[in-house]
Amino acid sequence: MATKLMATNFDVLKRRRLLIVAAVLAVVLSGLSLPSYAGSPEQRCSQLGGNCLCSEPLQMTGFTRFSDYLKPNDSTTKACNTEGVGDGYTILRQTDDLIGSSDATILSKLPTGNSVARVLKGPEGHNGIWNLGHMLSGSDPTARYAVRWYLYYSPNFQFDDKVTCMNSQKWMVGSTNFPNNPQSGIHSNGSLGAVFHQYAWSGWSPSLDCCPNGTPGYNPLGPSRSLLPGRWWRFEVVVKNRTGPSLSFEVYVKNVTDNTAEVKVLDTTIPCVGCGNDPTNDWSLLSGATSSLVPPTTYRETRTEHFRNGPCAGFYAVSHYMSAAWSTNAGQRIGAALEVEGGATPNPSAPGPLTVQ
Repeated sequence: MATKLMATNFDVLKRRRLLIVAAVLAVVLSGLSLPSYAGSPEQRCSQLGGNCLCSEPLQMTGFTRFSDYLKPNDSTTKACNTEGVGDGYTILRQTDDLIGSSDATILSKLPTGNSVARVLKGPEGHNGIWNLGHMLSGSDPTARYAVRWYLYYSPNFQFDDKVTCMNSQKWMVGSTNFPNNPQSGIHSNGSLGAVFHQYAWSGWSPSLDCCPNGTPGYNPLGPSRSLLPGRWWRFEVVVKNRTGPSLSFEVYVKNVTDNTAEVKVLDTTIPCVGCGNDPTNDWSLLSGATSSLVPPTTYRETRTEHFRNGPCAGFYAVSHYMSAAWSTNAGQRIGAALEVEGGATPNPSAPGPLTVQ
């Protein structure tokens, strides 16, 4: 009797396996793609091995909330952890208005050959804080640190007008200890036009009121604000020597919708004479800003920054946030997510030098 029961159970398991194989084969033959995330990090993270600190493909269908923090339900391996809350709690947003969206218009702006099923989408005209990040630990390498993500601006996206829509130009904040957190925005500043810039350096060494009228290493060849809406952009921030001295930032931006060349839009090792509120506090070799910048405490996190103070038209969407670090400073980059850009080069060579302003 026992032998017969074992044989029956074996037959049931065998039939189940055959059904699973048949189902998978049917999907393949139908031309549909198989689910590829299932809690795993993106492929580039796997390629980098231990240098990949965390990966959030943002293919979620739902979230778990803890206080003001959200955990996407697609992340179970190498999940990110913003502000030390806990593994997987990578999103800070007080209200329940973020969704995993498969909106066809948004997805159609991604490169051909992508395997993205959903993106993290904010509501139309959102107000308040919304960001993603991963806090570094004391054991993470300090020589070189990079964060990369993809950001979509809706076609009707409104930047700050200084009247009703304010603080709608931010895209990154670097965390040490509040309020000494340098932030990055894309401002419109008179004759300079649209300017990628980094500001709020008070409390650093040197402590400068810089740089609202330009930025260290501002590149006039960077994309204008009018070009940003209706497109996906790859942002990568590289921080060298994050414990100081000689901490520096480099920022790379690529229009992946139109597949244009990547541009280095910021480099804090390049002087920015006369771009601060106080003309005696130049971002220069003389002040030490370009060569011996020291944070007030250990630099611990590069977060996306989508704070808006409205009313402001439009919305953001985000995909494939990833963090990596290395114990050497040898030009390493995260580069493209293969799931987003297909066969793109995963570790791009650095663009040419910027124009010194």
